Amino acid sequence: MVRVPEMTTVFDDTTAPPTDPNGVAVDPIEVSRVASKTGYKLQGADAVVGSYRKMTITLVASTNVESYRTVLTQVAGDLSRVTGLQVTVAAGTTTSTASAPGVIRFVVSNSMYGSATCGGSTSWIGCGGYGAKTVPSGKQLITSGQIAVKPAMRQQPAIYTTGIVREIISHELGHVFGLAHFNGTYGGAYQAMQSDWHNRSYRGYGSGDINGLKAMSTVKSYAKRDFDCDGRADTFALRADGTLVMTPGSGAAAYTAATGWTWAAQILTPGDLDGDSMPDLIVRTASGDLYRFDGSCNGRFATYTSGKIGNGWNMFDYIAASADFNGDGMADLIARKPDGTLWMYSWHKTAFGAALQIGHGWQQFTALSLGDYNGDHHDDLLATRADGTRLLYAGKGNATGSFFLPVAY
Repeated sequence: MVRVPEMTTVFDDTTAPPTDPNGVAVDPIEVSRVASKTGYKLQGADAVVGSYRKMTITLVASTNVESYRTVLTQVAGDLSRVTGLQVTVAAGTTTSTASAPGVIRFVVSNSMYGSATCGGSTSWIGCGGYGAKTVPSGKQLITSGQIAVKPAMRQQPAIYTTGIVREIISHELGHVFGLAHFNGTYGGAYQAMQSDWHNRSYRGYGSGDINGLKAMSTVKSYAKRDFDCDGRADTFALRADGTLVMTPGSGAAAYTAATGWTWAAQILTPGDLDGDSMPDLIVRTASGDLYRFDGSCNGRFATYTSGKIGNGWNMFDYIAASADFNGDGMADLIARKPDGTLWMYSWHKTAFGAALQIGHGWQQFTALSLGDYNGDHHDDLLATRADGTRLLYAGKGNATGSFFLPVAY
């Protein structure tokens, strides 16, 4: 076990080859791992519950580190294509080895950030691990990662061929996302998480590896509007002086989440927009511009962390956010124009797509409220007339944003 400041870190390793390159090295740590799942195992006796879905690999300035950029990009692409994860490689290098949310540090070194051991052994060539935070269930959510490879990897090209290097980095990236070693075969094939990699060309992630990576890309511990990561949905209020106040769902005292937001006209809570598993905010200005603010588990916001994501939204007299109205797993906005037409805008990773009209005649209602009112896990619209009559339009959660016939509520 190697401990890095400000991180809860579990490391595992790819064992360096023995004197005879044809030998077989099996990591003894494998003996203590959890029971086999559907072709994969998890680190720490199933302590991990998921990971950020969006991670960036950053190269730490070190000997020959740039020579790994191509293979890192290939492996990141491999992993992203077969899972719901979004893994990219940042341009340039950094001198910082400190952990950061959403960042995987890659370094060429004989030590894993200060320690010569990895997985309890000094006989390693590659080492990978993750940083995590504890969630309400007591499990761990992976938020960052680290990979180190020894300089010997480039010094012995006859042993560490291009295919072997790519396989080792695939293996270590699997550790970053919480996978433990899985020896033997699954689906008739060896997996990238097999601890014996010697003299094997690049295979890529097997079906068992993919099962595990997909499991890690799904976070079940957070409410869709849980901004302080305590497992409960929170609410916001904007004061006249521009102070944004968050009231925790735990019942704890309300506190200031931002100041100086006199420019803000509406606060929307759509859920996760940037793929890091944390809920985010959308703020509409009086002039109709939309800005995104990324959540970070502390319930506080300071700057436009992603810039403007829309304009012209002052054409609507009602706007509401849904974590997923049309069943595609992404956030949506529901908006009404003064003429009574109702429109749905679906989020597509970085921006909202084209508007889709989902209704008309909605000007008859003086108030609209969006939420899951019937407990079927699809958002509904609760519409109120001037006389106080309320009708519930249950959402179907389909691509067209359609409703069931209204019922009195």
